[in-house]
Amino acid sequence: MKKSVSRVPINVILSSVAMALFNLLLLTLTYLALSPFAAFASPISSPPHNISLFVLFAISIAATLMFAKLVCRNMQLRSHNPTTGEGQTVKPQTPVESAAIGALANGQKSILVVEDDRDLREHIAEHFVEQYQVYTASDGEAALAIIEQHTPSLIISDVSMPKMDGLSLCKNIKQNQALTHIPIVLLSGQSEQQERLKGLQCGATDYLTKPFYSQELQLKINNLLETCDKQKQWGYSQTQEQQALQEIADDFMQRTFAAIAKNHGDSQFGVDELAYELSMSRRHLLRKVKQQTGQSPVKVIAGYRLEQAAKKLVESPMSISQVAYAVGFESPAHFSRTFKSQFGVAPSQYRAEHQ
Repeated sequence: MKKSVSRVPINVILSSVAMALFNLLLLTLTYLALSPFAAFASPISSPPHNISLFVLFAISIAATLMFAKLVCRNMQLRSHNPTTGEGQTVKPQTPVESAAIGALANGQKSILVVEDDRDLREHIAEHFVEQYQVYTASDGEAALAIIEQHTPSLIISDVSMPKMDGLSLCKNIKQNQALTHIPIVLLSGQSEQQERLKGLQCGATDYLTKPFYSQELQLKINNLLETCDKQKQWGYSQTQEQQALQEIADDFMQRTFAAIAKNHGDSQFGVDELAYELSMSRRHLLRKVKQQTGQSPVKVIAGYRLEQAAKKLVESPMSISQVAYAVGFESPAHFSRTFKSQFGVAPSQYRAEHQ
């Protein structure tokens, strides 16, 4: 192996030369000031003066060498990495790598950033290196390999990636009992509510659409990790209270869909009628449905009607107008427009493709 030769930086050489000239001038002036006044009249080439100037010059050179040695020593200490051992060549590190080393030494929490766009991946990572140890991966498969070796405290993942996307990665993590406690924040360029629901159904803790504010992402991550810490201090990750609330939420949605299924063929059935069926106020219904599904009751009812219409188009010989009336639409034209908006094709084309 070729041995590397250290070179003295040009700034050290220039500083040393300037120091030498400055020392020589200063010591010469000092010598002349302390000499008798007659020294000005005596020849400069006399032996006593020659010896004195030689001594001053030697002192100046020695001071310069000491200065240069201190500068080189200081630069060596700055480039030294205590984790690699003294005397070894240290590869220049990115800010993310340097912060990760510091986080390892301090036992800080770790974050895994999974993003196929390199610039965005590094941009996200650099926002957290001061607080957490940061790992990065370009796709879901690489992320799983990192998770096997280092269980991160939290995962930030893009949705659309090669090899394994963010939804598949989320499912893999949540199917592993040893990893289900890890919070996952999904990032996606798709802002549609349906895509958001897919991410949350896969087990994601939160969902953020691109472009996003870096400060918002930081606040979400800090709050999630702080919540995890509090849960550990309380001695549980899923409390009986949380389980009870989840059971109540599940029961509410079951009763909601049961009421919609019972009345979806009635064109007059809407939000007020649903609230009456559930024995609650319209305002309370709006808040509860929005909290559980992310959608308004109007969209939930319309979505159920369209799903039933799609089934009838494939499974029954009813005409498109009959299907429209059967699922609660007053106008076949309105039904066709709404159906195409939901499924991307007209009812007649949907029937032809699925029969």
